[in-house]
Amino acid sequence: MRAAIETGVGLTAAKLMVGKAVAKSDETYIAKARLDEAFKRLSKYLSVTGVEEDKKPLQETIVQQESEIVNLRNRLDVVVKAEGEMRDQLNALQSEVAELSSTLDMIPGGFGPRRPSKEAKKSVLAATKKLAKEYVAKK
Repeated sequence: MRAAIETGVGLTAAKLMVGKAVAKSDETYIAKARLDEAFKRLSKYLSVTGVEEDKKPLQETIVQQESEIVNLRNRLDVVVKAEGEMRDQLNALQSEVAELSSTLDMIPGGFGPRRPSKEAKKSVLAATKKLAKEYVAKK
């Protein structure tokens, strides 16, 4: 605190910097106190290192993080695009399978899931015989 006072930093600001209690009557006026200039003056007197030097690694870290964020966004865009293409391919394949399935269902004797029952076969056979008799009778 002595060094702060000797460098022209006020007593209240010095107390705030070292964490000492400040009178309640003074708290009203120091709510928005800017101690950074006072700290810079004091740091020159006390030979405190790292005040300005610490900003450089922090700035480098910020630049690296921003670069990484951009890189991750680009990767995410590629993944989203690939997922969309795969979804389109899946939809095309599903419609092709549905079309093939309906085509197979139309083949007599059936390859599809709905093969005609014995009753249906008898009914078709009876109708065919009936139509054949009517055709022969007309000639």
